[in-house]
Order: sequence, then C-alpha cells, then structure tokens
Amino acid sequence: MKFPIKWNEYTIRLKKPSDAKEHKKLMDSLIDENADIGSNKKESIKKYEQSISKAIKGKKNVSLVAFKNNKMVGGTGISLKNGKADHVGSYGISVLKTERGKGLGKKLTELIIELAKKKLKGLELIELEVFKRNVPAINLYTKIGFSIVAELHKTLKVNNEYFDEYIMHYWIK
Repeated sequence: MKFPIKWNEYTIRLKKPSDAKEHKKLMDSLIDENADIGSNKKESIKKYEQSISKAIKGKKNVSLVAFKNNKMVGGTGISLKNGKADHVGSYGISVLKTERGKGLGKKLTELIIELAKKKLKGLELIELEVFKRNVPAINLYTKIGFSIVAELHKTLKVNNEYFDEYIMHYWIK
C-alpha cells in the first residue's frame, strides 16, 4: 500500500508531525459540534505535536489523515495496547461533519485496517468504542466486519447527561 492515495476528492496519507495544526482544527471543530467522540477538551498544538511525534516514532501505532482542498477533513488510527492486551489495537476515527455520508469514513477504516495488518506486529484484534446512539457509525462498522461484543451503560457523560456505548471487535485472525 503506497501513500498518498487519491480517492474521490480526497488525498489520504500517513499522518506526520506537521499535521498538528490541522489535526487540532479538526478535533476542535468536532468538540464544538459536540460530536459523538470521546474527546471533550480542546488541546494545545504542542500536545498534538508531541502525540503525533510519539506515535510516529513507535512501532505500535498507525495513523492516516484525509485532506480536501488542503484542509484536514478526517483522520483515523490504530494503536496497540500494552501488556497482556498487546494483541489488541484500539481504533479511532474522526470525520468533519460536512464530509460524513460520502464514504470517507468507510474508506479510511478499510485503509487503516489494511495498514495495521501490515505494520503492527502481533495485531490479532481491533477494538472500538462507539456511542450507542451513533447508528450510522455502528452500521458502517458492522458492514466492515466489526461485531458488538458489549454494551456499557452510562459510561459517557455529555453536558450532565449519561449515554451508553458499545464495544465492537474485528478479528484479524
């Protein structure tokens, strides 16, 4: 798999440290929107730079970003856990509201799974957490091959309101 990849109106490539500013803009936009993501606090550019640099230096992470007209509109990654769970990769994805429903999330997910299979030694299982109310995301993950393995109650809290989430698994082996 060779990057960058041109797909529809997007350029998809490996994430690099210089993406910190655009990544912050993407995440800040999702936080402002109150999107169904785990983050609820805006971080500094320095924090993004450190996080990206650490991920790139290690051999336990893979990350992709999608750009449209020189603006980051999506990103995804898989990070291997540690210890007795070092065969499990934690998956995350973020797509700008204006780009949802266009197939970008599906494409990013398919590409990051393929990249993780090649680059993350020992990966056997990919795990994600998703708001139970996020039906479009759940449908996407199910189509790709993820299965719901657990339902956690009141584990997410937004504006003093509790929400349930699903844990979903995708077995490589």
